[in-house]
Amino acid sequence: MPEPKPPKLEAAPAARSLRTAVLLAVGTELTVGETRDTNGGDLARSLAEYGVEVQRIVALPDRLATVVDALRDALADADFAVTTGGLGPTPDDLTREAIAAAVGERPAVDPELERWLRHLFERRGLPYHNTNAKQAWLIPSATAIPNERGTAPGWWVDRPDGRVIVALPGPPGEMRPMWEGWVLPRLTARGLGQERVTRTYRLTGIGESAVAALLGERLLRDENPIVATYARSDAVDVRISEPLAGATRRGGRDRRAGFGRQVRVGPRRRHVAPGPGSRAGGARLDRRARRGGHGRRRDAPPRRRPVARLVAPSGVVKRAAKNLSLGAAEDRMRRHCEDH
Repeated sequence: MPEPKPPKLEAAPAARSLRTAVLLAVGTELTVGETRDTNGGDLARSLAEYGVEVQRIVALPDRLATVVDALRDALADADFAVTTGGLGPTPDDLTREAIAAAVGERPAVDPELERWLRHLFERRGLPYHNTNAKQAWLIPSATAIPNERGTAPGWWVDRPDGRVIVALPGPPGEMRPMWEGWVLPRLTARGLGQERVTRTYRLTGIGESAVAALLGERLLRDENPIVATYARSDAVDVRISEPLAGATRRGGRDRRAGFGRQVRVGPRRRHVAPGPGSRAGGARLDRRARRGGHGRRRDAPPRRRPVARLVAPSGVVKRAAKNLSLGAAEDRMRRHCEDH
């Protein structure tokens, strides 16, 4: 018997943009430290590309009341929730029961799914047990998400207010193809996320606390644009992000600007190493950066000056964060580096 085909993309029950998400990883093996949740990071990165704000990533034990409460909170706080794990056939796989309880519906075996499941076990030469019928459950508001690599179909659950619950299996080898091939196109058809402009400046020669002090608490707490600092082993990243509608920029409609410029502190000049797509002056600055500074030998020990002189007096990062005119911000950053 042929396997059922994925359902066609349909219009949303209610007009609602899907801009915020909560990610729930279900499984006691996560909360006791036996397994690490890699799905949460993969999904968060994927959603960030579409301008979706992931409000939280939570690991939950196989406890029905805990998962139900987490789902209800997610539906109250976000436009959609994605669960991973808990779709197996055993009694401790409780994600289906939790979703049914959270939306007030009763699960039942779907005849078409059960036929598909029995055929799958027959093809693989595996015995079909009554406990496996649980993987053929559906609730009235759910659509089965095909799983070509496992025995656990996912769930797509539509809520009357346009919110969505997506349930995916825990094994990454099953989750990722289902997400990329089925779920993501459907979410996109519903109006996933929003176009955002993002630029990251990498600063060297200064600590995160000093950068934060220069930027100021008000700017770092502002919601539009979003400005955040990230400490790395050898640098500090300043990430600036704003919805496309409120930003002015040059070039194409790339949703992600990526790593914009890397601020290097040299003995006589501070340079901004060009990122992908940079044009004017990029090659010249790149040659200087590779030499280790302006007019210095490549093997000469670096003499660093504080990046504070670059960030504070001209307010390059502050102005870029306030205006987020990315092309102009890059030009100002480059001119400032060449002038000092």
